[in-house]
Amino acid sequence: MMLFFGVTAALVLGTASASERRLLSTSKRTCQAESSVRAAVIGGIVMSGVYAQLESAFNALPGRTLPVCLSVKGNKEVILPAFRRGEADVILMHSSDDLALLTAEGYVSHLTPWAFNDLILVGPPEDPAGIQNLTNGTEAIRRIAADSNATFIFPSMGTGQSTVLSHLLTASGARPDPSWLIPSDAPDPQNITEAAAARGAYTIVGRLPFAKGKIPKAGLIQMVAEDPKMRRPYLAAVADPERLQGCS
Repeated sequence: MMLFFGVTAALVLGTASASERRLLSTSKRTCQAESSVRAAVIGGIVMSGVYAQLESAFNALPGRTLPVCLSVKGNKEVILPAFRRGEADVILMHSSDDLALLTAEGYVSHLTPWAFNDLILVGPPEDPAGIQNLTNGTEAIRRIAADSNATFIFPSMGTGQSTVLSHLLTASGARPDPSWLIPSDAPDPQNITEAAAARGAYTIVGRLPFAKGKIPKAGLIQMVAEDPKMRRPYLAAVADPERLQGCS
């Protein structure tokens, strides 16, 4: 299983060979516990095409005894319950309290960081705070807080976006005043952009789902990106077969 993590890192760093980067076969394969390493994968990794390259690269390596296959994909509300039911042998998802809890409860081991997911600030084309094309999220938050015409919609607490935003707020020294920092009233976290657009406000989202349209753009555009402080690590972890029966 550690070989699986090694191939993951190679893909992310661009060191995998051409043969390892072949796309997945279009033929459907059965993902059985007895004959494969079953992967539970957060949706963004699948949507981006990274998982397809990863699976193909691993399965092309000489000496492997079991192929990797995609057992379950989706958001964490989908893949975490499936993993707890023993439907996967390895899990790939964002660093989160949920994954830490799986580790503490003994469901997984070999928790391994292997990539980063970028978060970005988006906002209205008018850009009242003048933050477009900045690469410093801390400075962007400072400008938004200082501009009486700018507001920011913040996501639900406990999400990766809220964690990153909290770090930016602390670093900026900006006072989290309700005059400019407003909680999202969107019933679905994926619709935070619509809540922001309704107020002509800024917000924070995942770069990939925003670019791919998984999160509605709602007229907002990318403002701030490429800030290392606005990244969340992806982690991989292996199921503990003693805790989850039927795992490879």
